[in-house]
Amino acid sequence: NNHEETLGKAPVEADGSFYVAVPADQPVRIELLDSHDRIIKAEQGWIWTRPGEEHGCVGCHADKAIVPENRWPLTLRRLDTPMRLGIGDDVTGP
Repeated sequence: NNHEETLGKAPVEADGSFYVAVPADQPVRIELLDSHDRIIKAEQGWIWTRPGEEHGCVGCHADKAIVPENRWPLTLRRLDTPMRLGIGDDVTGP
């Protein structure tokens, strides 16, 4: 069964950061859309999270030698709670 559904959309900051809570124990793929909802970039792999787990990412296939310095993402300067995507209360994150 290849059933996929859209969980929702979240704003992306100028530095590319976003902050979301997603359903636990379910595969999730991230797609970057333009202002007309056309896909600019789509991750081919799936992300799985467990209840209460948090993940940060600079790009799964980013060259570790050129990863940007550790800095506070813009989205965390603006938001103190993640945008909840999906249905129900069984989400990961705070």
